[in-house]
Amino acid sequence: MGMWMLLNHFETHRSFVLLNCFGIIMCLFMSGLIDEHALTSTSCGPLTHNVIGTISAANGIYPIGLIWQGIEVITVGERLMNNFCCYRFLSTKYKHQKQGQGQRMRSESMLELSHELTLVCCSLESVFLLLIAVIPSNEYLEVHCTMFLGFALFAFIGQFGRLWEFKLCAKHSPEIAKAYKRIKRIFLLGSILLFTAILFSFLHFVSCVSGAYSLFAAFEYLYVLYGNIYFHYRALSSMKELNKSNLFTISSKLVFSPSASSAIMTSSTATMTSSAVVPPSPAFRPNSSHSETKILLDANK
Repeated sequence: MGMWMLLNHFETHRSFVLLNCFGIIMCLFMSGLIDEHALTSTSCGPLTHNVIGTISAANGIYPIGLIWQGIEVITVGERLMNNFCCYRFLSTKYKHQKQGQGQRMRSESMLELSHELTLVCCSLESVFLLLIAVIPSNEYLEVHCTMFLGFALFAFIGQFGRLWEFKLCAKHSPEIAKAYKRIKRIFLLGSILLFTAILFSFLHFVSCVSGAYSLFAAFEYLYVLYGNIYFHYRALSSMKELNKSNLFTISSKLVFSPSASSAIMTSSTATMTSSAVVPPSPAFRPNSSHSETKILLDANK
C-alpha cells in the first residue's frame, strides 16, 4: 500500500511522533558533542552561564541543522494532512449525527466555528514551526523570535480550539467525552510549561539573568515533547474510527472505515435476502386428502 494511503492511519502517525521525538533528542546530544560552546552561548556573552541550549541553537550547528530541517519538513507535512483529516472527520461525523438528533442552530454554528478555528490555527502552528526550523537564530534572531512567538500563540489557540471541539462533540460520543478529560489535563499542564518558557526567555533577553536561558531551553523541551507533540498524539489516537481510515475513505456524507463499510454492506445484503419471503412451491405443499384419510383410519382402529 502506498504512502498516500497511510496518511492518517494511527500506525503512521505514531511513527512520525517517534521520529520527531527521536530527532529532538538526537539533535540535542549531537550538537553538544560537536560544539558545546555554540550550543550554550548567547547574545549576552560571558554575563551568563548556561548548561543546555535550545533547539534553535542546535539548529545552527552543521550538520544538525540539515537533519533537523529535514525532520521538520516531513513532520509538518504530516501534521497539515492530519489537521485536515480531523477537520473533515469531525465535521462530517457531526453533520451525520445532527440530522438524526435535530440539534439547535446555535450549537451547530458553534461546532462549525470550532472546526474552522482549530483547522486554521493548527495549520498556522505547523507553518510557524517550519519557519522556526528554516530560519536560524544565530543569523536572524529577531525574525526567529517572532516566528517562535507566532508558533506559541497559534499552538495555544489551536489546542484550545481542539479542546472546545472535543467538548462539543462529547455530547454525541462517549470515547470523545473520555478523551476530552485526558487532553484537558495535557492542555493545562502544557500551557503552564509554555508560559514558563516564555517568561524565562523574556528574562534572558531583557536582563541577561544567569541560568534563565538554560531554564528556557528546559521548559521548551518539556512543552514541545509533552504539551505539543503528546497533545496532538492523544487527540488523534482518541478517534478510533478515524484511525481505521484515511483522507480518501472519509465520505462527504457518512464517515465509515473500509472494514466498517464492508461489514455494513454485508449485513444489509443478508437482511435483504432473509426478508425476501419466497412462497413455497405447490410440489412441496402437504396433501390434505391423504392426511385426512390417515386420521380416519387411526380413529377406526
